[in-house]
Amino acid sequence: MNIRGKLVKICKKQGFTIIELIIAIAIVALITGIVLANYRVGQRQQTIRAEAQKLVSTLRNAQNMALAGKVHNTEVPKFGYGVYIDDTNNKYTLFANYCEPDYKDFVSEACLDYMDQDIETMDLTLKKIDVEVGLEDPTPSNFYDPVFDFEPPKALPITVFYGPKDERYSLDSKTVLITLTLEGTSLERIVRVNASTGQISMD
Repeated sequence: MNIRGKLVKICKKQGFTIIELIIAIAIVALITGIVLANYRVGQRQQTIRAEAQKLVSTLRNAQNMALAGKVHNTEVPKFGYGVYIDDTNNKYTLFANYCEPDYKDFVSEACLDYMDQDIETMDLTLKKIDVEVGLEDPTPSNFYDPVFDFEPPKALPITVFYGPKDERYSLDSKTVLITLTLEGTSLERIVRVNASTGQISMD
């Protein structure tokens, strides 16, 4: 056998068949798909976790500013600071509370000339996150648009207002659950606010 014949024989022995190549490509594609799927799930979990932590931080910020008597626009707000959760539109707002222990959208006409002032609004629709609010036990059917009010000097206990504009209710001895859910998934995080102790935590 000449040298050329030997080389051809060696190449045939060391080569891959089409079936082997197809199997190898299928295995690589399968592994890649699994890795990408796990990566997307990890990203979604991180998104919902980060937004829940941000909400906890905002609530604690309002509480701390009320405890410290923080000045806003040259004066300390009479009713401290609060967080309004617009769960209809999946937004929440940190605000300075100047007139009544509720948010400006719900106060009486006496406050129209001395309105609460928004400090920061977070829009969760941009992250495709739904917000629901209720009590640990039981959950009122009309529990929406809540305001967490932290009044100085102790900022404890906090008062939570909720319900439609003309029928506002208040509570100060329940644990409120704020559930953040990523749209189209079962991923969720729950923020707990104890209205009697002011303790704020995240599941």
